[in-house]
Amino acid sequence: MSQSLTQNYIHLVFSTKQRIPCLPETFLPSLHAYIAGTLNKMDNQALAVGGVRDHVHALFILNKNNAMADVVEGLKRNTSKWIKCQVSELRDFAWQAGYGAFSVSQSMIDPVKTHIAKQAEHHKHESFMEEYKRWLEAYKVSYDVQYL
Repeated sequence: MSQSLTQNYIHLVFSTKQRIPCLPETFLPSLHAYIAGTLNKMDNQALAVGGVRDHVHALFILNKNNAMADVVEGLKRNTSKWIKCQVSELRDFAWQAGYGAFSVSQSMIDPVKTHIAKQAEHHKHESFMEEYKRWLEAYKVSYDVQYL
């Protein structure tokens, strides 16, 4: 085969340090747009970005030449610097060290987009940690509770 073809849909989730809800509500649309732009500049195709004051969701197509860890590291580094410049009260802002990255099948793209778009409503009924643990169990991901 003379070419490499991939189509890896990724649902990425990461939180603010210690999951503190420090991101201002009014700032979230700008942050989500910046995250989408950053993913695109890293040669990944952003499909949806959303979240609430303590965490972010991004659905994107991972470029075949990019390693997931490198994408997340670059995304967090760039957005952290940007946040500190945009919101003076967040000069000490940091993202939590870890992240969750889950593969998404073609048939689930629209439901995941809907889920991301409705984050504020969703988290009135389920906390971020409850949701995250549910995903880890659904994807059969082993985890150490002390690191959540």
